[in-house]
Amino acid sequence: MNHESRDIKTYQDIGKAAFGEAGFIWTLIFQNLTLFFVGTLYLILGGKNAFSLIMDWGKINPQAQTEYHIWYFITGTAVLVWPFIVGLKTMKEISWVAVFGMSATALTVVVICVSSVLSGDASRKDHVFVNAQQYPYAFSVFLFAFGGHNVFPAIQESMEKKEDYNKMMNVSFLFTLLLYLPPSIFAYLYFGSDVKSPVLVSLSGIPSQVATIAITLHIWLTIPIINNPLNLWLEEWVASLFKNSNDYHSYNLIPRILLRTLVLAIQTVIACLLPFFGDIMAFIGASTVSATIFFLPCFFYLKLKWDDIKLPEKICVFVVLLLATIGSAVGLYTAVLGLVQDVSQINYTLPDWFFYIIIGCLTYFSIVVIGVCMWKLYENHRSE
Repeated sequence: MNHESRDIKTYQDIGKAAFGEAGFIWTLIFQNLTLFFVGTLYLILGGKNAFSLIMDWGKINPQAQTEYHIWYFITGTAVLVWPFIVGLKTMKEISWVAVFGMSATALTVVVICVSSVLSGDASRKDHVFVNAQQYPYAFSVFLFAFGGHNVFPAIQESMEKKEDYNKMMNVSFLFTLLLYLPPSIFAYLYFGSDVKSPVLVSLSGIPSQVATIAITLHIWLTIPIINNPLNLWLEEWVASLFKNSNDYHSYNLIPRILLRTLVLAIQTVIACLLPFFGDIMAFIGASTVSATIFFLPCFFYLKLKWDDIKLPEKICVFVVLLLATIGSAVGLYTAVLGLVQDVSQINYTLPDWFFYIIIGCLTYFSIVVIGVCMWKLYENHRSE
């Protein structure tokens, strides 16, 4: 089968090239779930940042803050972004937001590093440089920094020189790493175990407020971008249900507004019911994001390029899948446990030996399952 001849422009097209209609459907499901939950997460973060600014500016007594419920601010964030979500139909109309977002992120990185040095204490004794039990949770959160796989095929398709794609990706990932490492290091070095999520909550003063305003504006403007591909797909799908319309662009205005409003409303309800930024981010990272940046790409690569992959590279892919499975499974467990604690306000502690038993069992079963999957791919390839 000549996969190179296929017209591959999107992530789900790769899934279809690798595993047919089933690959297309599963890729589409994980893509849209990721977009939906990341949009929900941004509503939480935007609401929390607005909440923090109002509390700071109003000099609200911490004991009285319970009167200012966070869901008011989450709902307010949804109301603010609603006109952009329903009014801007395609990505081309809101692509300028990326420039503002990059500037806001760079400013925030500088503020976090400088404020950490000025208001923190590097001589703290509570630093832990290796924490095995927290690694799966951290792993789930790290994935957000490098989880753009859903749009990578579209980026390559839009490039004038497609042969420079690998170079562009390597530079992009390196730049992302250089942006995320300094605030992570400085915040933990100077605040230790007192550092909060999101980290801006740990800071104070005017520079911190400026960074919070910038990143909050960025979040408000980014939510329409995140929701846009999901909304477009839903509109296309709904429009296809009508016999006289096969093109979502002919889908008239009122139904489009209602559909986009419904999606935003569901996200807002979830964000208000579960306004726990850190644990929600870990949950999404360990589930849908992990699937789109580890499992799907690895299996697509193995299926499409089996003959071209040398044995050492196949072993590397196996190791990546193994580590991703363990990290995602334990990260998902940790995130769910954290959400249960958030909701019930009860702290659950597990002994260290139980944690390592879980890791051991997961490692064994992951090796077996991944090994069987790779063997099946090999057998299917031989039979083609």
